[in-house]
Amino acid sequence: MTIATFVHKGGGQPTTIIQAADFLVRWAECLHGSGNLRDTLALFAELTGSRVVNLSRFDPETGRQRTITCFDLDAREGKRPLTKGMAPSILRGHGAYARPGTIWTLGEKDRVQRTELDNRSQRWMEDRGFGEVVVIPMGRDGTDIDAIEFYRAEPLEDTNDPILKWLASSAAEVWGRRRKGRIARLLRSVPAITERLQSPDPDEPVDILSSENPCRLTAAETRICILIQAGFALNEMGLKIGIAEATVRSHLRSIYAKTGAAGQIGLVRMLLDIDQQVHQAIKA
Repeated sequence: MTIATFVHKGGGQPTTIIQAADFLVRWAECLHGSGNLRDTLALFAELTGSRVVNLSRFDPETGRQRTITCFDLDAREGKRPLTKGMAPSILRGHGAYARPGTIWTLGEKDRVQRTELDNRSQRWMEDRGFGEVVVIPMGRDGTDIDAIEFYRAEPLEDTNDPILKWLASSAAEVWGRRRKGRIARLLRSVPAITERLQSPDPDEPVDILSSENPCRLTAAETRICILIQAGFALNEMGLKIGIAEATVRSHLRSIYAKTGAAGQIGLVRMLLDIDQQVHQAIKA
């Protein structure tokens, strides 16, 4: 007998229904308190050929989003982390139709509809090399939607694949039977993700090293930004301030998240823009 497979283009080996069932068992155990949620999302990433999987609760009309937990396969490489997902944008205006277990994709949006999506999230996708995001609503909490969104380099071959549809609907069913209070406890420890208040235009340069500290950088993060601005390399920064290179990378990931910088190159560009503005002000 041939085992049915869910083939995910460009995402590694095909997923069998047995592997999908194994994920659902882990998912159920996790939602009842006996497993690690991030590790379970890592398994989901492997099944779907994705590199980032985000589980969040959001209001589809206002865009207010709170991440419950997120798995990023490239986190250790210091790549820019996800700070604002695409799920609220993709489901904006469709909240009433976003039934648990349904599948929504960026690929279904036409050119005009894509111009209405969140600009910062789209720039993050471009920076990370993602061409597709898939959103699967898990359930509702009042007007808010709980959903899994996963990011891939290439579009799915078939969103009507029977294994994918079964995986999505079954995961949502398990979510609806989760232990009460588990997700609420996780959400209490995660602040709401909102647009940066210090800049009405997200493309407008922000002086992240000003005395107002608009991005709320820690002292260590500020020192790292100053060293980057001065031209120090990654390994040199660690030696300069007496910390391991891995710790420098950890601080950088936090800086990217707080400033919205597109990785180290984006942060360097942001700091150089600030430096240039200072010199121009002095000359004036």
